[in-house]
Parts: sequence; C-alpha cells; structure tokens
Amino acid sequence: MSTDARTSGAGGYFQGQYFHTPFPGYILEQYGHDINILELLAVMVALKLWASALRGQRFIISCDNKNCVLALNSGRSRTHAMQLCLREISFLSAAFNFELATHHIQGTSNSLADHLSHWHLSPGHKTHFDALTADIPTEHVPCATDLFNFDMRI
Repeated sequence: MSTDARTSGAGGYFQGQYFHTPFPGYILEQYGHDINILELLAVMVALKLWASALRGQRFIISCDNKNCVLALNSGRSRTHAMQLCLREISFLSAAFNFELATHHIQGTSNSLADHLSHWHLSPGHKTHFDALTADIPTEHVPCATDLFNFDMRI
C-alpha cells in the first residue's frame, strides 16, 4: 500500500485499486496546510477504504513523509490532529485485526501515489498513472468525504 498527500489532495494505491481526491474544505479549514497531518489523513482514508481486504493481514505502508512514518511506527505524536488520526488507525487495526508497519521512501519512489494526490490538478497525472499501470488491471475506488471524519470519539 502506498499513499501520498499534497496541500490540496490525497491519493492511495493498494493491489490495483486506487483513490484520489481533493481534500474537503472543512479539512483544510480545520488543519490548514500542515503536510504531516494531511499525509496521516491520507493513510487513515486508505485504511478505511481497504480495511476489509486487510483483515488478518500484516502489511507495510510506503510513505514519503518521515514525520508520518515516525508517528505510525511509534504510535505517538505531539500534535492533537495527528493523535486523532493515530487513534482512528489503532481502532481500525483492532476492529479489522490487521497489523501495519510503515517505511519511508523517497518521494521520487512514490510515483503511483504521487500522481494520485496530484490527479485533480492536471490531466497529465492521469496520463502518467495510466502509463505506470499499463500492465496492471486497476480499479478506481470512490472516496467519500465522510472518510475524513473521525469515527472514534471519546
């Protein structure tokens, strides 16, 4: 699984399925353009989309944001918004019985997710994504705005 976020949108890829979406306005109003939070939100959305397929699995998420990788691997963060994401991810992990690890990759090595997070900015990103996946059957998975909501409440 790989994910990516920009200050305007997010995308993710998992076993031929992919999503791309601009961030909802309320997310940008609430969290601004803090790329660390936006990257973690992209991971959270990807896990919500594919949680049932991940049931009982151990897997690695590739991410090009070191702070996001550190927070996911340690389960800790100093920022409240990232703590909310981590709590939601922990809940998903427990509810669907999966275990995740995260490793950092260079942004240049995250090209599938990178084109997905830019998808809404230019038709060229779709063209590049299609070229990268020409030999792979792919399926677009719609990304509803409510996937950015935190379901776990205290």
